[in-house]
Amino acid sequence: LLSIFDLIMARGRLAYKMNAYCPVLNQEGITELFHARHPLLGERAVPIDIELGKNFDILVITGPNTGGKTVVLKTIGLLSLMAMSGLFIPAREKSQIAMFDRICVDIGDEQSIEQSLSTFSSHMKNVVEILNEVTSRSLVLFDELGAGTDPAEGAALGQAILENLSQRHVHAVVTTHQSELKTFAYQNPRVENACVEFDRETLRPTYQVTIGIPGQSNALAIVATLGMSQKILDRAQELLPQHEVEIGEMLNRVKAKQQEYEKKLVFLERQTAELQETQEKIRQDKEKLEQERQNIIHKARLEAQAYLHEIREQADEAVDEIRRAVKKNTQNPKWHEIEKSRQKLKKIEIQPEWQVVQDVHHALQVGDSVQLLDLGQRGEVVEVFPEKKEARVQIGVMYFNVAMNRLQVLEPVKPKAERSLMTDYLKKVQTISPEIDIRGENADDGIFLLEKYINDALLAGLESIRIIHGKGTGALRAAIRAYLKGMNCIKSFRDGTIEEGGFGVTVAYLK
Repeated sequence: LLSIFDLIMARGRLAYKMNAYCPVLNQEGITELFHARHPLLGERAVPIDIELGKNFDILVITGPNTGGKTVVLKTIGLLSLMAMSGLFIPAREKSQIAMFDRICVDIGDEQSIEQSLSTFSSHMKNVVEILNEVTSRSLVLFDELGAGTDPAEGAALGQAILENLSQRHVHAVVTTHQSELKTFAYQNPRVENACVEFDRETLRPTYQVTIGIPGQSNALAIVATLGMSQKILDRAQELLPQHEVEIGEMLNRVKAKQQEYEKKLVFLERQTAELQETQEKIRQDKEKLEQERQNIIHKARLEAQAYLHEIREQADEAVDEIRRAVKKNTQNPKWHEIEKSRQKLKKIEIQPEWQVVQDVHHALQVGDSVQLLDLGQRGEVVEVFPEKKEARVQIGVMYFNVAMNRLQVLEPVKPKAERSLMTDYLKKVQTISPEIDIRGENADDGIFLLEKYINDALLAGLESIRIIHGKGTGALRAAIRAYLKGMNCIKSFRDGTIEEGGFGVTVAYLK
């Protein structure tokens, strides 16, 4: 148990020391490393991004000598072994590691005089053993495939090996200087090129890895930094095959375009993020304004309803006072009490309605009442900006700068001439009859006439009315009685007596 605990603590200390993360393990053969670092290089390691098994199974890495190709190879192998051993890996979070059944490697020079093995032979001996062992769930790492022999034969042998691995769906990462292998990677969908970058201005490798583009050996540029004669370098440049020179120039242009594209991509991503942030802020502001608009409308409706309810109560109270005054003494009403109620009705203030004033934007002034066309809200102009054709409008406690063409100016409707409610009432008291004759009318017309008559009778303060509808078929009588049952102002009703007209008359008592 102590040894197990010690191993767990050692893993934790190592992960903390390397700033490592737990990888995502999978059985699909997908390796995806973000900012991966060789575990033994520490702070000197240049982070690289590598993928394998998702869009391609074989990765062919090319580039200059001392450019970091072998380091990339070892980084992939070591991080895979670390993850399969239960260790965190020096890479960023969300990195993926495939669970391979075996990792087969051929790296370095193992020539042996004792065993009569040259550099090429020692490499091929390892390659043969690897090809006999690997499966579709294996990872193969080949360093300098096809090197150490005739370039043409080495390239042909390297291509045949990669074809065999591809046909068996083996995952592999290969470093090489063979141009034919770069071409093979271009021509096969499950094989991809990659390069370790070289800065031609400083003539030094950057150790960055770019997937999708093959690299160049840059042998002449590297030799120049070692003190080689310029005369020899110029001659070597002349001896290079023309197609190699053209391919090198093409690759340089492609890399320059890719770097320009990546810079623009970074700028575009930053602009996109800022735009999304701005859009989100606009959306939130819009929701906030809409909520405030709804609150203003709701508050205005509540205030209007409360005001209307208050006005109705005052009006009902005044009318009731008049009725009570008349009922006390219909023959000789107390005019001072009636006049007092009339004055009370006159004092009920109704807020003026508003009507739109057409084509008056040129006359917009501070204090004008306006309506916002798009919001349907009413407000007051607090400031005018003629040069901008704008006005500052107050709506409740909020202020808005609004274009004049979005405003409609409102003005109070002129009050209608005051009606003499008392005159109409006294005229109604003096002329109304205690009975209504609707014989010969159909049900609808008869009820229409009866409704108007009952309203007048209520206003005049009558306590009972006689409705003469006749006997006939009884349809009009039935319709009138059904109507009276639904009227809140009817206390009760009955058939008329013989002296009043019998079944041809209905007597109703008002509340």
